[in-house]
Amino acid sequence: IMKTIVPSPNTTENCSSSSLATAIELVGDWWTLYIVDVLRAGELRFCEIERSLPHSNPATLAKRLKQLESCEVIVRRVETLDKQSVTYSLSSRGIDLLPVLEAIKAFARADST
Repeated sequence: IMKTIVPSPNTTENCSSSSLATAIELVGDWWTLYIVDVLRAGELRFCEIERSLPHSNPATLAKRLKQLESCEVIVRRVETLDKQSVTYSLSSRGIDLLPVLEAIKAFARADST
């Protein structure tokens, strides 16, 4: 059974808060960790991120990307050369999450053995 996690409406409003509860609410979200993991590869377009995530819904993904951008975990860059193109990448704050993500992966591997 897959549990759907709905972030509280206050998550994006309190991103600048340094409280542990705010950090856990953001990092504990399934989407946050998967998006950070996908973006470790570098700058990607929405469709590339969507293809990399299992069972992703475009509306949910767009909402999560906006949330992570407002919390300064990712950077959204708009290019307007011939056509409008949007890419996403990890911010320095997002890069700071990579060791946390690696620790969670190590924990999961140790639990499966």
